[in-house]
Amino acid sequence: MLRICMVRCLSSKVREGVMACFVENVNNRTVASATRGVLRRFGWVFLVCMLGISALWADDACRVSPDVLEIHKVDFVYDGDTVRLSNGDRVRLIGIDTTERGYDRGPSEPFAEEATEALKSIIAAHGGKVGLVDGVESHDRFGRRLAYLHTPEGDSIEAELLRQGLAMAVYIAPNTDRAACFQAVEAEARARGLGIWSLDLFEPGIPTVNGIPDEVEGAGIVYGKVVSVGESQRNIWINLEGRVALRLDKHEGDLLEGRNPDDLVGQTLRARGWIIENRNQYQDWMISITSPYSIEYLDE
Repeated sequence: MLRICMVRCLSSKVREGVMACFVENVNNRTVASATRGVLRRFGWVFLVCMLGISALWADDACRVSPDVLEIHKVDFVYDGDTVRLSNGDRVRLIGIDTTERGYDRGPSEPFAEEATEALKSIIAAHGGKVGLVDGVESHDRFGRRLAYLHTPEGDSIEAELLRQGLAMAVYIAPNTDRAACFQAVEAEARARGLGIWSLDLFEPGIPTVNGIPDEVEGAGIVYGKVVSVGESQRNIWINLEGRVALRLDKHEGDLLEGRNPDDLVGQTLRARGWIIENRNQYQDWMISITSPYSIEYLDE
């Protein structure tokens, strides 16, 4: 369907230009930056076709050979991003976060049950079996195994949840080798307003101007104007209005993709990651940034 859209709405010359422009941009920056580069040159009339191109590219990037998979039986599905294997391992899916289910009779967050049921359905359709590829960082601080989940045929389960709009992509180094793929798949669901992307909490995200609401926990998306920038020996601190700080670890490379931090003052950024309450003289909340995929520059 996406291939048909691409062929029908673009002439051959324009289609070649869009693809060339997309490849030129994506080779230098994230998929989101590449998308903006194409839209500046060709206009919003080609948005659907652009998403088709990126989705086709993402399908190949997310898939792996079955030969590299460690096959296991799933014993239990906790929620949309955590399972237990028959060998007892608790596995946290790398690269995505789903909304939280209600426990102790508490209410579930929007789309949490849908994400859980979708994951159960994918696993059941393959006889209860999944293929694992462990992350560079193999366990989290809770002792859970960190791995990418695939069907036994090699299709990405994380990508399918992102495609349905039931998960948001998260980028935590060093487990970021699927970042481009996940971002491209998410972009299609986001543009269509599927699932969580129909909620203001995710699209456009939480405005930082009034701080972070008390009920917000875990991973999220925020946006706000940069009011100041600081630097320490290890980190760059980008302070957004509302006392929300982005902490960029210098050891993770050029997280700003060549931008001068001081030039960001006055610009509006959107960032994603785990929102941590961290009250001190400089901020009340903090998001640790370890990948350039975690920041969008809304004024560019």
